[in-house]
Amino acid sequence: MTLIQKSETTLEVDADDAFTLQEDLGAAVAIASSACLNRGGGVLVTQHDYWSFTVSVSPNIPNGHTVQRQAWRLAC
Repeated sequence: MTLIQKSETTLEVDADDAFTLQEDLGAAVAIASSACLNRGGGVLVTQHDYWSFTVSVSPNIPNGHTVQRQAWRLAC
């Protein structure tokens, strides 16, 4: 379970269980939403695998909106 703030506009969430994932994703979206107030744009939540996500502020998303997408990492 990890919530790492990579920059003012990007956070990474990695979890081992559903409860932690839900809590950490909620916290990351709240942080990104707050950053949107200063920078404009919306929140982009990208799922990389079952337990790994990136949450970021995106100027390509309308203010006040959150968009989810999947960009699965390839297994080696």
